[in-house]
Amino acid sequence: MATNSKEVRQLRGTLSLTSIQRAVLIGSVLGDGCLSYNRREGRINSRLQIAHSVKQRPYVLWKYQIFSDWVLSPPKYVSANNSWRFRTLSHPEFTAVHKLFYRDSRKIIPLNINSIFIEPMSLAIWIMDDGFRKGEKGLSLSTHCFSIEEIELLRSCLYKNFLLETTIHWDGKGHEIHFPSRMASKLLDFVGKIILPTMQYKLPIAP
Repeated sequence: MATNSKEVRQLRGTLSLTSIQRAVLIGSVLGDGCLSYNRREGRINSRLQIAHSVKQRPYVLWKYQIFSDWVLSPPKYVSANNSWRFRTLSHPEFTAVHKLFYRDSRKIIPLNINSIFIEPMSLAIWIMDDGFRKGEKGLSLSTHCFSIEEIELLRSCLYKNFLLETTIHWDGKGHEIHFPSRMASKLLDFVGKIILPTMQYKLPIAP
């Protein structure tokens, strides 16, 4: 089905992000998700692309189920980078989020992130996208693409909205946000039941 056919335009008019979809969207944009304009449609509206390595196929399928009403075709394998990927329809709701999180094609952290990044689901998605266990009881988030000022905005948001204390670590390639071991239990309280079984290896071990 053409992405701008009459049927698709009618479908697009019926769509509105649910609270779960919006939370997953925000977490994905903080992580590996990408919002971009569809050139075939004249760059009028943005769409969401989800792509993860082949070993994370169950995670891609899980996200696909969440956004299935926004997607015309199921996830497909991309041999060029050994990944699984799907894209949504372009839509004004994605465009609105794109305008918040992008400047000149670069992903940024908006100044009002405290009012956007508010759901444990968003935190869980960000962890599943970009998190990795640091030692047994610590956890870090790869934030190489963000400036120090943007990382500080995120740290402030994590404390204000989730009471999670963090530090900044340099890993030789860039800066990452680190949750120290004393935050493990609180972090697990927020996201432990949301993180997929196949992604539990990213979580710290509770003290």
